[in-house]
Amino acid sequence: MRILIVGGGISGLSIYLFFRKLLPSTRNISVSIHESVESSKRSTDSDDSIDNQEPETIGAGLGVSPNGMQVLRHLDPEIHDAVVEQGYPVLRFNMRNARNWSLGCYPANGGTDVVEKTVMSSRQGVWHCLRKKVPDEAIITGNSVKIVERKKMGGRRAKSEEVDFVIGADGVKSVARKAVLGDGNVDLYLPSYDFEANQSILSRGLVGVGGFVPTALLPPSAGSTTMTFGAQGFFGYSACSRDQISSNDDTSKCVYYGGITSSPIGRKAMWWSTYETEGVPDAREIDKDDVRKQLLQRHVGKQLLQRHEHWRDPTIRKIIHEVEIENLWPVWTTPKLPT
Repeated sequence: MRILIVGGGISGLSIYLFFRKLLPSTRNISVSIHESVESSKRSTDSDDSIDNQEPETIGAGLGVSPNGMQVLRHLDPEIHDAVVEQGYPVLRFNMRNARNWSLGCYPANGGTDVVEKTVMSSRQGVWHCLRKKVPDEAIITGNSVKIVERKKMGGRRAKSEEVDFVIGADGVKSVARKAVLGDGNVDLYLPSYDFEANQSILSRGLVGVGGFVPTALLPPSAGSTTMTFGAQGFFGYSACSRDQISSNDDTSKCVYYGGITSSPIGRKAMWWSTYETEGVPDAREIDKDDVRKQLLQRHVGKQLLQRHEHWRDPTIRKIIHEVEIENLWPVWTTPKLPT
């Protein structure tokens, strides 16, 4: 039996490892991953470079929530611990408004039997923890999957591959999804950039920007992620790496995760901002200076007309004045699929 996973991101690698964990080893079952981007086990996500420009570095930051950490523990305790070691466990989420007033604070653990915490990390940091467990020969890179279709009588396409089972882990614009839905239904389930408000579809959507900055810009507090909400957008920041602990470290700035001691905040922090735009922005034609200017307008209020109120968190101000905008990500919504 041959199983093909389309997509070698976090989902695709996780699915592969679960197959290898749960499928009987006595059966002749082949599992492979097709990924368009070249990848390797070599780490490109160290603190030595805040702005890593290696081609393998894709995406910005994320938080692995307690239920996700439970899944990783079930998959492989070594992967679970590696994610904790390279990221930054947080104890709480601080919610604020644009005037820097506290809206609340809630714990970042899941209240589960095995107490897990949310781990903030670069996307690539989590990816590498999974990738190190997948053998190189299981991943076919450099060629993207263009079409997935059921076998037809009377011949095969050029450069085609025949398998018994296909798993789609290729994102919101999935090629594999088209094979499941059929040609007649594909248009009904395309991802949408528009969002719905008051039962009417608006031709506006959300876009995210973000990246990494030195943690020297963050306030000297341990174990927290700050998220700020305003009328014109959203802004968040958090540590996402750790230094090696030493005997001279202040233990009040350490976060403990089970038997793993999370040492003081490392040199890399992550930030992100989400806001509303008209039309789908094209990341290939991004005007970095214009996006940075928009951030200043939205969160710092330095536009002459002062369209927005001042965002008074000094950390947000420092981050925005320091960052270089490299990427933006439109937020796509996939309709509920048929079952």
